[in-house]
Amino acid sequence: MLKFKRIYIDADRPFDDIKNDLTDAGSHEGVVLIGDYLVYREDCMKVVETVKSAGYKRIRIQSTGHKLQEAGFVQELIDAGVFQYEIELSEFHTDVAQVFNNIRMFEGYGQPDFSPYLAARISITKNNFTRIGDVVRMVLQCRTDRITLFFDDYDVKMSDVTPYLSLAIETGLLTQVWIQTENIPLCLMDGYEHHVSEIYMEDEWERKHVAACGKCVYKTSCEGIEVEYTKMHGDGEFKAVLKSGYAKEMVGLRR
Repeated sequence: MLKFKRIYIDADRPFDDIKNDLTDAGSHEGVVLIGDYLVYREDCMKVVETVKSAGYKRIRIQSTGHKLQEAGFVQELIDAGVFQYEIELSEFHTDVAQVFNNIRMFEGYGQPDFSPYLAARISITKNNFTRIGDVVRMVLQCRTDRITLFFDDYDVKMSDVTPYLSLAIETGLLTQVWIQTENIPLCLMDGYEHHVSEIYMEDEWERKHVAACGKCVYKTSCEGIEVEYTKMHGDGEFKAVLKSGYAKEMVGLRR
């Protein structure tokens, strides 16, 4: 699995500051440029060129995709070497099908086997968690390569959400699309531990181990519970997993 550096870009961040973050690729094979503002900045293509000159092999743009509804702009990005896109669907204002179609139309562009990588990020909220399977099926119709279900609405408890995730994940398996979760610990993902994204890659959530973690077989491969979540809900819903055939497989997967 490729290791990506994550760079956050807002409207006012100076270009030189972004450039300094990108200067040394180190062990990172790719970079994820995060935020809607990048595609509206006048120096957007300059940022992309800086990524390429710094030695990164892959460039991914992560945004809500509004600007990517413009086919001409997508062509500019692909011509500049941006072949990976991750569309955030926390609010369904973006025409996902149009964005994906705009990018998919460049399959075979320049070379017969060229195919852009398209991923979707779906926010799990109080309003949609009971229908998350339907949301996933809708996105799958757009020919996505991967879906991330990320939990960031603390008005609902994790333990209420997780029973609905299994159907969503199974739907992905049936269609051969990888579905992973973000910000939900291993102890709540019984039977679907391999779909927890944090065991494979770094993230920016601030977590801590809680009382149950001490005896859990996943302690060495799980960083615990997000701090702000525990402030709102405590840690009573988390129980130590005392035995699991997956525990040894989880160790050392993160890059």
